[in-house]
Amino acid sequence: MNIRLNAYANTQWSLRLVGRRLMNAHKRFDDAIEIFKLNVAESPRSDESLFLLANAYQRAGKRELAVRNYEAALQLNPQNWDSLDALKSLRAKPE
Repeated sequence: MNIRLNAYANTQWSLRLVGRRLMNAHKRFDDAIEIFKLNVAESPRSDESLFLLANAYQRAGKRELAVRNYEAALQLNPQNWDSLDALKSLRAKPE
């Protein structure tokens, strides 16, 4: 029996961890965005993945992309309070 050990790896969790580290510890927002885009591609129905992508866009100063992804996260889960709060904050600030 030949079983690949990484066949059961949680890719979504791993990508989130790498993206967060790039964003928070190293302030490499554009690199984090690319990681979070991969995460969304792997898990397109995950509101948390969309929230993280939106947050990275926001921190990189890409307001329109942040809003779009926060809205997408809320469409998947209207009770994603983090996305709702971030979206309200972005809309309250002038561009």
